[in-house]
Amino acid sequence: MRLAFYQIKSPAGDVPAGLSLLKTALAEAAIKRVDMLVLPELFLLGYNAVLGTPDQVASDLQTSVAWLCAQHGVALTLGLPERANGKLFNSAFSFGPDVETLASSAKSSCLALLKRLCLFPTTDMSPLILRVRPSVC
Repeated sequence: MRLAFYQIKSPAGDVPAGLSLLKTALAEAAIKRVDMLVLPELFLLGYNAVLGTPDQVASDLQTSVAWLCAQHGVALTLGLPERANGKLFNSAFSFGPDVETLASSAKSSCLALLKRLCLFPTTDMSPLILRVRPSVC
């Protein structure tokens, strides 16, 4: 498996700009025959925009990202906000090159900054795919 790690400044809540950057990164990865591209946590929204993001926007982001992966035939792991049981989590999502969500995993620890933003660590340490938990920082 060929992995590529893409470190880039977050568009800080400018979702159309972020999706455009993601589309370009996936296109470049496809040209280089990368199997999975890995982006930073909360790349699309940035830390400061997370609290103001409605649940539907977060869900729509997951759908948009999955379709971009399918368009380019490249799997992707990146961090997105996820709400569960009334709490907001900083989760890593892995999307396959075929619109499928391969795995998601909430972070098991949070920095003080994230706690101030009301992002919670998970206590669920159950394994996901093949005993591998996706994670990005």
